[in-house]
Amino acid sequence: MHNLSAVFEALERCQTTMSLFIVIALTSREYDSHHTNNLLENSTLVFAVLLEHPSTANKCVRHSIDVVKGTYLWEIQHLASEESGWHFAALNATTKQLEGFNIEDMA
Repeated sequence: MHNLSAVFEALERCQTTMSLFIVIALTSREYDSHHTNNLLENSTLVFAVLLEHPSTANKCVRHSIDVVKGTYLWEIQHLASEESGWHFAALNATTKQLEGFNIEDMA
């Protein structure tokens, strides 16, 4: 196992937390480097560890569900918008339009 004492001491000297360090490292362009790229390349591993940790598992699952819900909601709203080209005004639809509708045409 790695000895992280020096890293934790450096965080204390900089008066920052591990989470703030990671957020700043990943959101500030000035810190684009091998270290941040390595973190991004291993993000699924980091996420898996967070999912397995007893104190963060529920939060991670809940956040993931919220992200998926938000994505689905956006997709549905986009498909229903007139700009998408798939907008369908059911109130004004004719019988001929309804009979001619084929879901496979949307694929």
